[in-house]
Amino acid sequence: MEREEVRNIRALLRWVRSRLAQDDSGFTLVELLMAVVISGIIVGGLASAFLVGVKTTSAATTRLNESHDAQLASAYFVADASSAASFSKSAPAAGSCAAGLSNVVSFQWTASGVPQSVYYVITGSPSQLVRRYCQNDVLTKDVVLVKNLASTLPTVSCPPPEDPSCGVTGTPADVQLQVQETTGYTYTLRASPRVNSSTGGGLGGYAVYVGGGGITLKGNSTVSAATGIVAVTGGTSCNGSGSSVTAPDGFFGSSGGSCSPSPGSPPPDPLASLPDPAVPGTAASDTTHPNSTTCGSSMPTYQPGHYTASSSLSGCLASGVYYFDKNVSLSGVTSAPGGVLIYMSGGDLSLDGTTTLSPMTTGSDAGVTIFMGRSNSGAISTNSTMTINGVTYAPAGELDLQSNNANVTSGGINVQTFQIKGNGSGLIIT
Repeated sequence: MEREEVRNIRALLRWVRSRLAQDDSGFTLVELLMAVVISGIIVGGLASAFLVGVKTTSAATTRLNESHDAQLASAYFVADASSAASFSKSAPAAGSCAAGLSNVVSFQWTASGVPQSVYYVITGSPSQLVRRYCQNDVLTKDVVLVKNLASTLPTVSCPPPEDPSCGVTGTPADVQLQVQETTGYTYTLRASPRVNSSTGGGLGGYAVYVGGGGITLKGNSTVSAATGIVAVTGGTSCNGSGSSVTAPDGFFGSSGGSCSPSPGSPPPDPLASLPDPAVPGTAASDTTHPNSTTCGSSMPTYQPGHYTASSSLSGCLASGVYYFDKNVSLSGVTSAPGGVLIYMSGGDLSLDGTTTLSPMTTGSDAGVTIFMGRSNSGAISTNSTMTINGVTYAPAGELDLQSNNANVTSGGINVQTFQIKGNGSGLIIT
């Protein structure tokens, strides 16, 4: 049976070969039309599949590029915001490494005594988001974070809700950057600046921060910081042969001067967002204060509260907020455990005798010992030996050490103007 099947197959093959050898008539019209139609269907399907593949590949490539931009921007933004001692949305200052560029946000901090600045700027056509990194206000490196920005440019805000001082003063709890690319792909990056303080009161890495009034040192007076940076926005003047500024972590000034700071642009006031204390509900005066041992020895003990008249205090200051509206003289005062805040809404503050004051450790103004109101351009002056633990803050005022005996040991200074007038007098920042 098997041999019969093999013979039949061989016979069929011989017949097919003979028919093929004899028939040279070609295709019929019907066969040709069917072949064309079938080929069109096949080729059309293949072409459609090819086009879909091309479009899909292009969309996938675009999305991958956008994802890469978002990842790159996130890595840098979070790190920069976390490191920042302060930040700004203002235009870069003239002469800075980003002068003339469209600034979205900039961050400032100090590392190993060297001022660091990072600017997120818009450049090019089409618009790109570029991270410009500078040391000592000298360009170090540019990195393109987002290559194709939408016409709606990136924005920076301080949620929630938007703080009107965001990027103008101070350092908020959170900063966010919103970016939209040309395809409409939008994402928001959010970061929290770390509290980075080597001195009390939130001065960041600064021991002394002086505004546009600058520093003037006369005679042989000195400023010495054990740690932290001395930074001056205004000019510096060292008039005496022995006058000098010593700051192991760096002495920087934006206006130069005879004290010879290294060139650098200090960031905005690091305490600009510090809230003014509320007016105490308790009225107080500088009379009738019986002796007590609140400060460890028997002496007149004053109570915190609202002092509306010019005052003169000498003795023990119980812990709390002392809110003064007019001129105040503190002579030989000592703060009780728990600390105090001396707040001057108006007038001058005179410090005499051996005085030791410490800040409160709780509350929104913790770490600040003396606070001149933001609109108070008065002076804090002394002729004596002072120990002011914590920060002395006078954003519109002056710190004035007036004689040879004026020596102040402080936890940090942040004032608009600072001057020392005597031989042998000086400021030591612990």
